[in-house]
Amino acid sequence: MIDEKEKEVLDKVHDYEFKMLCKLDEVCRKYSITYFLEAGTLIGAARHKDFVPWDDDVDIYFKRKDYEKLLEHQDELAPYFIHIPNPEENFFWDFTARLMDKRVLLKKDDEESEFYNHTHCQYIFFDLFIMDNNPGGIRGKLQMAELTLLYIFATSRRYKNGTNESNSPMVRFAIYIISRFGKLFSFKYIFKRYDKVSRRFAKKKDCEFYFLSNVAATFMFKSIYKKQWYRTRKELPVRDRMFIVPGGYVESLTSYYGDYMQLPPEKDRHPEHIEYFEDVSIND
Repeated sequence: MIDEKEKEVLDKVHDYEFKMLCKLDEVCRKYSITYFLEAGTLIGAARHKDFVPWDDDVDIYFKRKDYEKLLEHQDELAPYFIHIPNPEENFFWDFTARLMDKRVLLKKDDEESEFYNHTHCQYIFFDLFIMDNNPGGIRGKLQMAELTLLYIFATSRRYKNGTNESNSPMVRFAIYIISRFGKLFSFKYIFKRYDKVSRRFAKKKDCEFYFLSNVAATFMFKSIYKKQWYRTRKELPVRDRMFIVPGGYVESLTSYYGDYMQLPPEKDRHPEHIEYFEDVSIND
């Protein structure tokens, strides 16, 4: 549960996120790029007509073709920028692309943020998730299993070889052991293979599902969505502006969260990425 001073900080963060969201919406509408508010951001629109009061990031979903089209016009998102993980950086947090604003810091500089060149949760950011085809059944599970394995291989390039994927000591140990095998492969190979497996069913028109191919491995097997939920679009308000959501947003949210209109327990109402509110710094 956040107190009044912390709420003031989050309100300022939300003000900047709203400006970022308006800019993204502007560019996407200009070039007929379809995006979807999803996850916690969609809950905010549906339940609060604003951001979730204690949330500190934004989740945006794109079908692969729309994501790639956005990248063609990313210069028009200025002053914001998209960070896309790539093997040339020779470090790894995850495969998620992020829209970021360097004027708003969520945490102070430290050894870890310098290791990641300030691209992992250092600045205010939106997660830009890619929706790729998944056929379901055993083929779909094998696709996600291979991506999970490649993801764990990639964690061998994390800060101090950290895994950060589970609270279970046994699971962390298993991930650590598997990740050591990642050192046997070049980082370029891991990235190239990951991209290829993500697109494995791109030309299969009979796939009934999307999955988030660039989400953290711990969420991948839960990130299955029926295509029918995204065949149409609706709009919901965030503050005084309308934004695009899936036509089947009720079904999408219910499948993942259950009764998403029900507030979580007070102990769970806290931001995920802001560890110390006094570290948040805004420099216009």
